[in-house]
Amino acid sequence: MKKIARWALAFAAVVSVSGSAMALPEGLVYKITLNTGLRKVPSGKVAFTWVEQAGSMWNDTCVSAVKWCTDYGLPSCSNMLVHEELTSLDQDCEYRAVFPADATIYNDPLYENWGYNSRQQKTRVARLSAMQDGANFVIKGVCQFNSALSMAQSFAMVQATHP
Repeated sequence: MKKIARWALAFAAVVSVSGSAMALPEGLVYKITLNTGLRKVPSGKVAFTWVEQAGSMWNDTCVSAVKWCTDYGLPSCSNMLVHEELTSLDQDCEYRAVFPADATIYNDPLYENWGYNSRQQKTRVARLSAMQDGANFVIKGVCQFNSALSMAQSFAMVQATHP
């Protein structure tokens, strides 16, 4: 009986992986805030749109286009491409654009990615890596502007609109 209880507990632990963390949902707008070390600076709003499923037979990613807009001074927008890694249990990007899933998010190194730094200047994004918190749906990560040699800044994206 103890073996059955252990197997049941192990199965419940595997099956109960949280489905409440949404990696890159479409139709939501996020406010992005950069952390400069001394203060948190608002840097505009971000929205994601699923583009394609890319990769190989064993390692797929969902590619999403990002529109990063700021309205400080003159309103302007910039574009990025980010990849969302798929898990072995969830291999469908269309499904993932609508329903919850946990994933690692990083920028496409072959694409010219642009964003806004802490001074609200349009700047090339050299690297971006992020994950979403399943408890409060905040995307947190680190990005480097200008070049891979520049200092990395942490950022947070909080939902500005709700579905």
